[in-house]
Amino acid sequence: MRVLFAIPHYFRAVADEARHGSESARGRAGRIAALDQSIAQIHNLFGNGRYAAQHHRKILTQAPNLLSFDFDIAICTTQGAHLLDELTCPPSMYSHVETKADPKFLGWECHRLLGQQVGNYDFYCYMEDDIILHDPFFFAKLNLFNEYFADMEGGSPLLQPQRYETTYSANPGRQPLLQRIYMDYQVAEEAMYSGEPLTIEHLGVEFTLEPTSLPHAGCFFLTEAQMRTLMAHPLYLNTEHIWVTPLDTAATLAIAHAFRIYKPALDSMAFLEVCHGYPAMIQQLAATPAGELTWDSPY
Repeated sequence: MRVLFAIPHYFRAVADEARHGSESARGRAGRIAALDQSIAQIHNLFGNGRYAAQHHRKILTQAPNLLSFDFDIAICTTQGAHLLDELTCPPSMYSHVETKADPKFLGWECHRLLGQQVGNYDFYCYMEDDIILHDPFFFAKLNLFNEYFADMEGGSPLLQPQRYETTYSANPGRQPLLQRIYMDYQVAEEAMYSGEPLTIEHLGVEFTLEPTSLPHAGCFFLTEAQMRTLMAHPLYLNTEHIWVTPLDTAATLAIAHAFRIYKPALDSMAFLEVCHGYPAMIQQLAATPAGELTWDSPY
């Protein structure tokens, strides 16, 4: 299996605090840490640089990774506004693709790159620069879902992960509130898409997947056939229609119209999930004297 990851990365501080971390001076260290983890985790989960210690012989022996595959990581930047020179990950771990794009539309340059490579990979992946994978079975689960439901009436659906934040990377004082929050669960009682919940078994556990009311996850992971479907849709590379913000649009709008999107249900979130490495929603939470959580969203 061959996988291509395209990651848009932009940083130019315009204020101490900003809606997007890519423009927040105080967020500089957090942005570096998130992108470092995003790149390193792909290598950690799916690479072959694994060794096991044999203490009695005082040697290391290579440990095969049965879940490894060939992959390329392309970091797309624009106008020299980036933090790549400050990463701990060496440049050999990724390719730097410099563009002249308007920063608002950098995500579309990633889409263009993915489209130009159709036929060379098995998965085409778009990830915002603070999306971190932690599940070594991530692509095995995607393959399982695609195999299970390839012949569904109305066409094969697209499975999107649930995105979460953890208190591990939140500001001090947030840690006692909760362990993690799945930030893209629902925006309405009714799903955007028709269809019944689906069940799928993995390692002896039955998980439920359901049509979602919020297709956004800051990322998407498409097979070659799905990538070709996306490229044929009128919203592919279309910058005229904006959903919420250009950043959100690049991650979500075109796939939301090109596919019926499923996500893990409330009791099955862990089936497919990604970590939001630069917390935003957890920072909006507080606890009442009684210990109940309150959410003060600025939007």
